[in-house]
Amino acid sequence: MPVKVKDVAAAIEAFAPLSLQEEYDNSGLNVGDYEAGVTGVLLCVDVTESVIDEALSLDANLVVSHHPLLFHPLRQLVDADFTQRIVRRALLAGISLYAAHTNLDSAAGGMSFPARETAGADRYAGAFAAPRRRGNGLRCGRGFYRRRYL
Repeated sequence: MPVKVKDVAAAIEAFAPLSLQEEYDNSGLNVGDYEAGVTGVLLCVDVTESVIDEALSLDANLVVSHHPLLFHPLRQLVDADFTQRIVRRALLAGISLYAAHTNLDSAAGGMSFPARETAGADRYAGAFAAPRRRGNGLRCGRGFYRRRYL
């Protein structure tokens, strides 16, 4: 039984549930078909036209990115900008695009943890969201707020 896009999505979401994503985010399957069989997976930070080129050259029909390609609804699909070109190319080639962004940032052991260690924050103390602050503070995912002193 071949691995399907939904199986890869389920594995990612077991570690970084979509419920952890911020309101503004668009993590999850952005383009494609959950039922498609996976021929290969390409990982990237941002989906670009060169990433689609590489996926095609590697016969990878699933691209897993950190940043979602789609943050806003598309009003048209006519190659007017890079987002439209990428979506069109992915659809025509049968490439699914999946993003794990703020859900991965916020997951225990996720993307924010190396930043926390580098910044010298205290050890992670549990699953709680740091308050949103502005000014001289820094927020990195879940459970981390460090004030900068000048």
